[in-house]
Order: sequence, then structure tokens, then C-alpha cells
Amino acid sequence: MVSDVMMNFSRFEQEVQEARDRLKIIQEDTLDSPSSLQEWHSETISELSYAIEELDVALEEMRLQNEELLVARQEVELKRQHYQELFELAPDGYLVTDERGIIQEANRAAAALLNIASKYLIGKPIDIFISPSDRDCPDSKWLQITRSFEDCCCHSNHNGCKHPASPLLINNEEIYLQPRQQEPLLVALSVAASYNAKDGVESLRWSLRDLSERQAAIRERKQAQEKISEQAALLDVTTDAILVCDLHKQILFWNKAAEKLYSWTREEVLGKDILALLCQNNLSQLAKIEQEVLQKGSWHGELNQTTKARENIIVESRWSLVLDDENQPKSILIVNTDITFSKQLEASHLRCQRLEAIGTLASGIVHDLNNILSPILGLAQFLQVEIEPADAGVKDRLKIIEINAKRGAALLKQISMFACGIQDSRYSCQLVCCSRNLS
Repeated sequence: MVSDVMMNFSRFEQEVQEARDRLKIIQEDTLDSPSSLQEWHSETISELSYAIEELDVALEEMRLQNEELLVARQEVELKRQHYQELFELAPDGYLVTDERGIIQEANRAAAALLNIASKYLIGKPIDIFISPSDRDCPDSKWLQITRSFEDCCCHSNHNGCKHPASPLLINNEEIYLQPRQQEPLLVALSVAASYNAKDGVESLRWSLRDLSERQAAIRERKQAQEKISEQAALLDVTTDAILVCDLHKQILFWNKAAEKLYSWTREEVLGKDILALLCQNNLSQLAKIEQEVLQKGSWHGELNQTTKARENIIVESRWSLVLDDENQPKSILIVNTDITFSKQLEASHLRCQRLEAIGTLASGIVHDLNNILSPILGLAQFLQVEIEPADAGVKDRLKIIEINAKRGAALLKQISMFACGIQDSRYSCQLVCCSRNLS
């Protein structure tokens, strides 16, 4: 249209120039004409000059209008190129069809989704790219979609320019496409109509948004949730108490074994301060442990803790620092094994070892004292027989020595029985009496 206007303007400009040339020729011929005609020629030339001046003014106005039209045309062309580039480079697939669904335009994303070059899509009906599962059934999605905008198109055609309030006929309807030589592809389909005042629907604009990444994300999230559920089930099966707390010492996870060990349910402890709950008596130690975990990433040792019933238990505790995706500290994993019973057995074993050592020492002392008392007792008895009867005082003293030696031997026998572990009421060892008699 603009080129036709420019062509007409050039022709008009050429004709005006030819009129100027003819006027110049007439002016030259007037000089050679008779004087009776010169006056008439002068009037004619004046009128022609005036007309040509008017044409020059009109020509200038047309030139200005043509320049403005050319600028406007360039702006329109730039905008058209801009929107064409947006159409071509859009991340979603876009198609333009007539009201029957015959493809007229297709952008790169649509060609990629359908696995066909754009030039081969032109002139093809769009329904051949719909998956048979969504196209061939009597109550298929595609049939419902086509009916909805066919009704709208027919209504528009029968009512002239009375178009729907919104040109959007289909909005984000999920449907499967059938790309060439590929598996069906799930997309979100939107359809908008373009109307004209005369014929109603001029074209249909189709948006195809690929949902395969969303499907993959849903599958990955589902798999991750299943994996987390499996791991949580495994953590609930283990006999070790497993708990997770954040860097503010708030409990985030508490397995079944922890419920059994500490008697607190998961609902009771989630969000609570682990120090106030389990470790009120060794806060300073826990501060050092936490600092070591943050610096080295782990800690292993024994801790004294308190249950819900205020019972003191001993656990073998293993702390590990958990990092996030950016390798920053996120939480602390704590695995506690109840070793209270084993510690009690260990203490009992140590007591037995000490008693055994005492028994061994006592046996040695008894043996040494027996070696001392035996000659004393023997000599006391022997001297009582050898000394004259007249020396009664000496015999009495020897008798006292004999009695005390026998008493010492009896005490040594009791100590020996205690050292050997004899638990007989007939030989009960009264340590207080023994110590008193020995003194």
C-alpha cells in the first residue's frame, strides 16, 4: 500500500513538472504572438501559474504526508519484526491456524515439540499431532476441546461482530501431543480466537506449554518422598535412638527407639530444646561438644542423660554435622546407644575384681600370720609340759599365750574362709569383731 502511494506521488510530481515545462513553453510562445493575443495569453498564463503553485503546495503536503507515512511504516515494520522474533523465540510452542485448525504459522518451540520443521507444519491439520489416546475416544479431551471452540466460532459467525468478552477459548487444558517418532508429550493447551468485524473468527492462536519437566519434577519428588519414607521406616526399626536437631538445638526428628529410650513421644519433643530436655546436668560439656562438631564435623563419646521419668541413663553418643546443598551447616544428626546396663555390669565386674584382689591379699596375710602363730602356739604348749609344776605363774602366762594364739588362728581361719568366698552361716565372718580382736 505504501509503495503504491509512493509510486502515485512520483507520477504526480512528474506530471506537475511537465506542467511547469509546458507553461514555460507557452510563455516563450506568447512573446512571438500578435499583440491582440498577448493580453489573453497573459491571463491564461497567470491562471496556469496560479494552478501550478497550488499544485506545488499540494505536492509539498503530499511529500510531508508520504514521509510521515514512511516513518510510520518503518515503525510498524520494526514492531512486526519485534513481535515476530518474540513469536519465534518464545519458550512455549505457538501455532496460528484458521478456524478449521489448518496450521498457518508455527514457531521454533512448536516445531521442536512436534519434532517437525516449521515449514513442514504449514498446511497440516493440528489434530494429526494429538495423541490417539486423547483424540480417538468418543469422550476424548480433544473432542471436548474442539466442540467448545467450534460452538464459539459458529456463534460468532451468526452474530456478526458480537464476539465473546474474552478471546480465550481454552485455558491450560492438559492434553497429550504425538510428536513425530517420539513418545506422547503432555502439554498445557490454551486457544485464543482472533476476530474481524465482517466474518467473525479470523484465526485461532494455540499455545503449547511443555509439562514434561513438571512431570519429571513430580516423579523425582515422589521418588524422594518414597526414599525418605523408606529411610524413616528404617530409622524407626533400628534399636539406636536417632534424633536430628537444628543449629538452634531445636529437635527436628525423633525415631521410635528414641521414644522407647526416653519415654517422650515424637509429638511431645518436636521443636523442643534438646539441652533442656535431656542434658540439664552437663550443659558446659554439651557446649564443647557442639563447638567440636561445628569445627570437625563429628564427635563421639559418652553422655549422662535424663529420661521423662527422671531416670539417669548413660548413652554412647555419636554426633555428625549435616550440610545443605551449598555445603553450609544445616543440622546435627545424633545417634545414642543405651549403655546403662553394660556400664552397671562393668562396675559390678570392677567390684568383683577388687574383692578378688582383697581375697588374694587376705589369703597371703593369713598364710604369713599362720607361719608366725604356729611356732608361738607350739612353744607355748611345749613349755607348759616341760616347766616344773611348782612354777604355776609361768604356766599361767604360757596358757594365756596358747589361748590367744588359738584365738588368732581362729580369726585367720575366718578371714581365709571370707577370702575363699565361703558363704556358710556356720562360718559367718564378722569383720567388726575380727578387727576388734586383731587390735
